Amino acid sequence: MPHLYRFPGFLLSVVVAAAATACGGGSGGGDQPAPVPEGVQVLLQDGATLPGGFLVETIESAKLAADRSVALIASKSGIDPENGVFVRASDGQVRAVLTPNVGDSGGLPLTVVRNLLMASTGEVGFEVGDQLDADSFYVFDGEVLHQVAHTAEGGTPAGFRVLGEARLGAGGTVAFSQGASPCEIDQSTGTERITCALSIQTGEPLAIAPVQVPNTLAVQKPNSILLQVNAGQGFAVGLPARGVDPFVGLLSAGHFTALLTRHQVIPELGMVLSAKPRAISNSEAIVVDATFDSTGDEERDSTKVLLLEAAGGIQVVAEDGGSFEGTSITDLRARDIDDANRVLLSFAFGDAAERTAIQLWRDGNLAPVAHEGLPFGEDEQGKVVRILEIDQMRIVSSTGDVLFVALVGRVEEGTRRISYSALMRWRDGDLEKIVQTKTSIPGGMLVGFSIADINPAGDILLMGEIDRRANRALVLLPAD
Repeated sequence: MPHLYRFPGFLLSVVVAAAATACGGGSGGGDQPAPVPEGVQVLLQDGATLPGGFLVETIESAKLAADRSVALIASKSGIDPENGVFVRASDGQVRAVLTPNVGDSGGLPLTVVRNLLMASTGEVGFEVGDQLDADSFYVFDGEVLHQVAHTAEGGTPAGFRVLGEARLGAGGTVAFSQGASPCEIDQSTGTERITCALSIQTGEPLAIAPVQVPNTLAVQKPNSILLQVNAGQGFAVGLPARGVDPFVGLLSAGHFTALLTRHQVIPELGMVLSAKPRAISNSEAIVVDATFDSTGDEERDSTKVLLLEAAGGIQVVAEDGGSFEGTSITDLRARDIDDANRVLLSFAFGDAAERTAIQLWRDGNLAPVAHEGLPFGEDEQGKVVRILEIDQMRIVSSTGDVLFVALVGRVEEGTRRISYSALMRWRDGDLEKIVQTKTSIPGGMLVGFSIADINPAGDILLMGEIDRRANRALVLLPAD
């Protein structure tokens, strides 16, 4: 039995005052635009012509490596709309990886290209296709494009019919789940449901091998196995479990080690009924959302966020049952973890559980970060504005800075009046805007954005919208 270190995980209403002190009207609060971050760059926009004569209609997705190189999927219109995969080096040079005119798609059309991955060291992974018996997975190592899995005759790995989850580690080490025969398609509910016999594969592109796990993985949906990866080559694995099968384990160097099992009894907590890995740190600690039965009736009566250490220790990060702003906490979940094993978590609160709050845990202590309804300065009319929505919560692995996207404004007579959207950063108790809409950046006015990726150093890649919503651009905000 793993040794248990139990820390108080109560989420108490007293943190509201602390949050208001730390965050209310924080740096750059209100309608005053945040200064444009030093060194901000617009890397690429819709309308660009890329190698192979590929005219970009829309940038679909993008990822960022440690050296600030960027991988992207772009689409172009036509009778049969197609996609291309490209890598933009840190010096601005763009290379085509797979397009209608560059590379070999193994006979599959490039109408569906998705699940873009990028390792911290710059390798790129992506999926072509999304259908049973019409699917493939690629890894680009910087020089060669490897078709790691495909469904064509003689395809590899043996029996591969559809891709499940995939993650890409440093140096191009990959882990993915696959569906193989027997597969069944059920359309009785009006929605297609595919089940197959699942397995996990891992290794470098030219040396993929199956992973041995004790679980029976027959008749499972392709996405039933959960995978997370750190900045190195450590993978967290979540498995469908029966009996006393493992729920969560560590995959390292091709070997699976179980860390938390179904019906495992943990003193003072109860029996584990479910568990899902949400993130893994560089020290291979895994943060997990788990449910427990503490009364012996095999019914869920509590939800907890756990930290599973590679050596076998278990810590309680947080648990439900507390209150916030006078209302009960629900929907407790882990969001991310950094190199120091600080855990970012969120929960819902309010009379109808309609608002979100986020907190940061470290060594048994919870610090408030922000919550919906938090005052954040005044608008140009002198009226208090608040954080109305919180989205895309992330933690910078090297620093513990918390980043999220906030919608800021006020509510009058039941109507929301939006002032702006902002990229927020919480650092050591201070909350500030990094950039917001209605800000002029190189190339025009930023009218919208989302977080595309954050690398281990804290460089931020935004999927921005410049001058108009339909004009996407990749915007790099270098770490300060």
